[in-house]
Amino acid sequence: MCFSTEASFVASSVLCVAGVVAIKKVKSKSYLLLASIPLFFALQQFTEGFVWLSLTKSSLASWQSIPIHLFLFFALVAWPVLVPLSMMLIEKNEKRRKALKIILWLGSGLSAFMLYVLIFKTVTAKVMFLHIYYDIDYSVELPMFKYLAYFIPAVLPPFISSNRRIKTFGIVILLSYILTSIYFKENIVSVWCFFAAMVSVVILYVVWDKKAVQTEVQFINIKKTSK
Repeated sequence: MCFSTEASFVASSVLCVAGVVAIKKVKSKSYLLLASIPLFFALQQFTEGFVWLSLTKSSLASWQSIPIHLFLFFALVAWPVLVPLSMMLIEKNEKRRKALKIILWLGSGLSAFMLYVLIFKTVTAKVMFLHIYYDIDYSVELPMFKYLAYFIPAVLPPFISSNRRIKTFGIVILLSYILTSIYFKENIVSVWCFFAAMVSVVILYVVWDKKAVQTEVQFINIKKTSK
């Protein structure tokens, strides 16, 4: 996380509980990936807790590359795929589903590029302005493109979803992204990931939507009957 070692591990614990509860509340398999998002964030924040430890304790500095790469894997490789995929799996409107599929392909391309960067380029981290700054060697200048390329698969999908509660999740994620871009521009990877992680507890609100789950079950039953 962005503020301290303790905050990272506390956030990870809270998100882990939220994720377990969300998964238990799921009544349809198509919602399972969506309900698992807080757990993925829990792992992400847990790894950044170790990034903090490696940056603040000289005795642990020699192995800091491992938690740095693990954190960035979640932040830059996993989310551009997991977010649109989780939305696509529960979407029943064909046009919206196609739009989410296109975004998923874009996100997959970005994830492949970021995975290449993490494997073959230099990636380091340091404490800057009381937050963690990740220095990533892209080898090319990517001014606004990198923000737009990440924004589309990681933030846009909830607004395409026909599920109103997911739109609420999207609005909160968008607000956190805007505020982080304005006030924590140099530390956006770490800070926004923290805010997005904490916002993911809204997933509980989504999966507790009994009407959405009942509609999903009814849809499945209708398909089985028609066969």
